[in-house]
Amino acid sequence: MKFLIIVAAFVTLAYAEHVCTDREKFLEYRAACASANGVTDEQIEHLKQYQFDLENESVYCHVKCIFEKMDLFKDGTFVTDNVLHQLHHGTKDLDDAAVRADLDSCVEEFKAEEDKCKFAFNVLKCFNGKNDKNLGYLKSSFVAHTEGEHEHAHVHDHAHHH
Repeated sequence: MKFLIIVAAFVTLAYAEHVCTDREKFLEYRAACASANGVTDEQIEHLKQYQFDLENESVYCHVKCIFEKMDLFKDGTFVTDNVLHQLHHGTKDLDDAAVRADLDSCVEEFKAEEDKCKFAFNVLKCFNGKNDKNLGYLKSSFVAHTEGEHEHAHVHDHAHHH
């Protein structure tokens, strides 16, 4: 029994480690990643409209860069629990099992892709194409925090430097 409590504590701790990205942070990450990868304003506009028709290495790496800064992508793949945590930030009616299944099937579909930038981009494109709701979850997860949440996240952010 004690072992289970310890495991539960570790799982909770790992989940609590992930700080949801609010709009302010997202814009900061997007600017840094666009600059690092040489992404044009026009390409960013495409992505802002959730148009994933761009075949471009800079765009692929830009997307991966943002996911890495958000702690959604580590060691060459997606951190599913962190993705769910981020998506929960924007909606109360998230179907965890369905979202996890969609993400897992997209990761599985593209797992042979050795270019990790292309892998991240294709999984995002696949995930959004699986279900109309996924796009809504993604969009609403970047809505700014309420004041109370923002202060808490801000304090937690300073304690958790990368």
